[in-house]
Amino acid sequence: MHDDTAKDTKTVTITEVDASKVAEVKAELNQLHKNDIVKDLYKQSEDHLEQTAYYWWWKFVSAGVKQSSVIKELVADTEKAQALQEVIADFEPNSDAFKVWWRRKGRDLFKEDTVPHIIPMGITAETNDGFTTPYVALLVPLSISKKLLVDQFKLIIDSYFPENYMRHAASTAKRKIHPSKKDKTADFHYLLDVWTARTENPELPFWQIHCIATKSEELLEELKRKDSGHPIKLKLKSQTEQAYKQADELMRNALIGHFPKDDEFQKKKRGEEKSKRSKSQKAKQQ
Repeated sequence: MHDDTAKDTKTVTITEVDASKVAEVKAELNQLHKNDIVKDLYKQSEDHLEQTAYYWWWKFVSAGVKQSSVIKELVADTEKAQALQEVIADFEPNSDAFKVWWRRKGRDLFKEDTVPHIIPMGITAETNDGFTTPYVALLVPLSISKKLLVDQFKLIIDSYFPENYMRHAASTAKRKIHPSKKDKTADFHYLLDVWTARTENPELPFWQIHCIATKSEELLEELKRKDSGHPIKLKLKSQTEQAYKQADELMRNALIGHFPKDDEFQKKKRGEEKSKRSKSQKAKQQ
């Protein structure tokens, strides 16, 4: 009776092809596996930089340092005061125009210095019953994008890639800025204008803050003639109040080194949306 488990198996190193093959693979990897954590935003031409989160972080800081009440609050906290000092040194908010700062200093804050690459270690072969299968031994970094690895090693990576992978864990930039999809569509211009208008006019109702932020003089005069319960006033009050809450969190985080960061606002927003859906479903069931 033939025993299928009793196979002549051995592993050998094919030393004669190691050096040339490894050099060849390394050269290919250098061509194919670019630094994927270099942000898409960073690749924007200077003509489009004012549409990116880089510009708006700088703009938020520039506006925030002019508000003494916020600065005093941050300075009162030793840790936040240190972070604020470092942000001001990096962003130079009272200096030249954004593009001048970007060329002189800004882009260096966000550039990536080094990114780990896949490293081929050598060629081996396994012989089973006279049939030789070659293998390449690799060191696979798990701090670059999953997609980049899966493109070449799908079967292996699907088995070994960590579940708690963090896309930018290997970032070496001094200032880390990795906007999510929602951040790339956020109206930072409106948020900053609302924050500035509210900070400078805390006594005004939010519907009026909206008109100031959007420079809507005709709408302002029209709404002044409406009563406080007018639908447009109520809608603008709710919309602008939410925008201010989001902008205020963005501002306070921007001033201590994090942008765009509004986690608490987003968490509350998700909770409110979940509550609305739950109430709607219960109403339908009744």
